[in-house]
Amino acid sequence: MGRHRQMSFDYYTESCSQVEQLIGSVTSQQFKEAPVSGPATIRLFFHDCFVEGCDGSILISSKPGSKELAEKDAIDNKDLRAEGFETIAKAKSLVENKCPGVVSCADILAIAARDFVHLVLPSTSRP
Repeated sequence: MGRHRQMSFDYYTESCSQVEQLIGSVTSQQFKEAPVSGPATIRLFFHDCFVEGCDGSILISSKPGSKELAEKDAIDNKDLRAEGFETIAKAKSLVENKCPGVVSCADILAIAARDFVHLVLPSTSRP
């Protein structure tokens, strides 16, 4: 059995040290341009993690012509706002440009959701 690293705050320190800044630049820009991106991304994260854990499957669209619906297209997820998906697509594109094939979509979604929570809560209200 291979050795697996546990997830931690510094998980990407060696493989993609700038991941936090890259995603943070997208979330802060989205927060300014389309404030609904914050709650939309947080809700997207909730829907991704709700049943079987956080795996980024909420971001996958159904194949054209397929009778089987992907999670993104399921009835329970039809009302998810496009701004959440757009935020993750922008962040993924930026991260892939700097660190191709390193950071998972699920991790990008988790980091973006966390960033939006920090953007929404004024620093004076945090302990």
